[in-house]
Amino acid sequence: METQMRQRVFTGVVTQMQEHHGIVDQEVHFPMSVVVGRVPLVGEKVLVKAVQDPLKPISWTAQKVQTLNGQPFKSPPPLLPSMSSNPKPGILGTKPQPLLKSPKIPPLIPSMQPNPGGMMQMSHHQQMSWSAPFDGWGAGLKRHAEVMGGRRGGRWEDGGGGPWGGDAMHQKRKRWRAASEEEAPKKSSSISTHSAPLFSCFSRDTQACDYLELQRRYPHLHLPSNLFHLQLSWAQSFPLDQPLPLRGPCRFHVGSNQPESEADVCESTDDAFSVRVLLFSMPCLEDLYSQCCNLSKEAVHPTALLKFVMVDSGGELRLPGGHWSPKADGANPAKDGSTLVNTAVRCMKEQTALDLSACTQHKMAELRYLSGDKMETVVVLLPDVWNLVPAEEDWAQLSQKQLDGDLSLPEGPSVVFHPSAGLNLSVVSLSSLLEPQTPQTRDSCEVSLMAEMFSEMLQRDFGLELYQCLCHLPLGPGVKEDSSALMVHQTAHLCYFTITEIPCLVLLLQTSLSVCLKERPLGWTAQLPRKVLLSWVFFDRQLTGSVREADLLNILLSLGLFLSPAQAQDLVRKAAVGGLCLYRNLCSRWSDADQTDGSISAEGNKAMLPGQACKERASARRTANTDLVNYRGNVINLPNLLQTLESSKEAQRELEKCVATLQARLEAAEARQASTEQEQGHQKELKRKLEKAETLNKTYEKSLRENSGQMISVIEKMQRMVEQTTALTNANAGKDEKA
Repeated sequence: METQMRQRVFTGVVTQMQEHHGIVDQEVHFPMSVVVGRVPLVGEKVLVKAVQDPLKPISWTAQKVQTLNGQPFKSPPPLLPSMSSNPKPGILGTKPQPLLKSPKIPPLIPSMQPNPGGMMQMSHHQQMSWSAPFDGWGAGLKRHAEVMGGRRGGRWEDGGGGPWGGDAMHQKRKRWRAASEEEAPKKSSSISTHSAPLFSCFSRDTQACDYLELQRRYPHLHLPSNLFHLQLSWAQSFPLDQPLPLRGPCRFHVGSNQPESEADVCESTDDAFSVRVLLFSMPCLEDLYSQCCNLSKEAVHPTALLKFVMVDSGGELRLPGGHWSPKADGANPAKDGSTLVNTAVRCMKEQTALDLSACTQHKMAELRYLSGDKMETVVVLLPDVWNLVPAEEDWAQLSQKQLDGDLSLPEGPSVVFHPSAGLNLSVVSLSSLLEPQTPQTRDSCEVSLMAEMFSEMLQRDFGLELYQCLCHLPLGPGVKEDSSALMVHQTAHLCYFTITEIPCLVLLLQTSLSVCLKERPLGWTAQLPRKVLLSWVFFDRQLTGSVREADLLNILLSLGLFLSPAQAQDLVRKAAVGGLCLYRNLCSRWSDADQTDGSISAEGNKAMLPGQACKERASARRTANTDLVNYRGNVINLPNLLQTLESSKEAQRELEKCVATLQARLEAAEARQASTEQEQGHQKELKRKLEKAETLNKTYEKSLRENSGQMISVIEKMQRMVEQTTALTNANAGKDEKA
């Protein structure tokens, strides 16, 4: 039976606006691509042509939106509907109101008041693509005048038209503003650029989410209606003491497609279990430092350098992977966890010609869908493909062979993919995946969920780095010694100026010193590791060099360490000056030294909770049963073995770097030696020519000495001849006069 789609043409009011879409009358969603003319603003009347599809989570979708006039509508429909006994039918017909929308339910925070105008209207340069300011847990400590969201403010309200996206969600998660404040003119400085961290305001130790929790966390995503459970496994795969290693470089290269004859596709599959594979690419740490932590305009956010391989189907992205095959992959995955690893290896071999059999598969998440009475489980795996990057020598040999005629190989070692016939692979950055995906399908929703999940894992790891750094910072810097040393250093140069210039220079130095010390935070220290700077930069989405004090407080409270706000505030106070954390002012130099203090626990207050020790002992017993295996009569601890293997791989990479460095030095030394030998040859030639010139000079001198006596006698004879001629001439002249 075909589902009938209703269509309506009506005038409504824009109640929400985002970067890529908006909402009319709190129930009709529209993408920016359907807007005719200029983009409408919140509160403006628009002409809407919409269709209704009951099978989609968001039933009403606009096909055309056009602004009627430039004047905002002064009386937009209230978010909390009236409880009158005779409700008036709306533009799209009478709609039953959920119980959660009852105005009799008081707000969670008494100071919150309903905002009849919806979201705050922002100018174009103020709209944030990923995130916007929030207060979250720190709202009770300091209230700001800006509109805040519970997660990443600019994206809190996208789900307003969904079953959980109405007023009840706003009561919990939106910073309400009075109507008079909403109608007040907005200033461009009301939301500053430094107020938009990359941060999701909820705890990082969550293990599972139901549909309501998913909508609470990700209201901007159009979740499939048959998705009912998300199991978060990344916290177990990458615990606090063993986070995701950013040990690049791991570059990806998409080569030529496989010939159709070579594609060996398994057709006997079962959709009860499926696998999705996250193929993660990253640069080396030095590239992350140089490209993300510099002060130039070309600096980029770390999420722009972290990338994944996606299947591109006409502009729609999906994760590579496929269904479980009982014949090719093994027993039921519910009983044998290695079965889906076989599925991942088989699918990647078919789709990318990449062999993942040597990789460790880390489980990141499990999604469960329900179609009728049948459940489908989708498992997301993250293989350590960074261990598949070939060594320099192997890559040089592969480059010489050109990998089956592929003439576009990169210079550095890379993991090469050869897509199957008709399949397009794209390497997409994490920053792009965090943007809203269009169209919103099940595959694109899985991509967005995995991008959010991966970002949250990085937030935990970088946030823990900041926590340990703040714990390590002193309570106050030694400014007296530093200031006196600075004054001595500066005044040492005053002797180069005149007596009238010295007082002015002293005053200038004192003023500069006072400003410098005033901006220096309490926890200033002389030196910090560069990985701490990278952690600060990760949360600084717009790379402004600062993080708000309230945002840093929420970052610390979200780590799952069960810190109290007072504890977190004491740590934040070390880095904050005037409500901002200018993190580059925390030290005078960033180095590669690891200053991690072993006495600082990464558990926070977890050990103080009742029953926590019992849970840890039970977890240890479970771990002991699964981590120890018997092999040829020996008991082997698998985690220790894997850690040793990882350490050996790290040592191998370091040795390869050292070998490459020594090879470069050897080549440079050989080049210098060749240059020296060539210079010595030139010197020998010059010496030979000089000796020849000296020999000729001596010959000329000897010949001159031998001929000098003869030359003198000749000159004397010529002199006598001249004198005789002169005397004869004078005698003849006297005779002529007498005659």
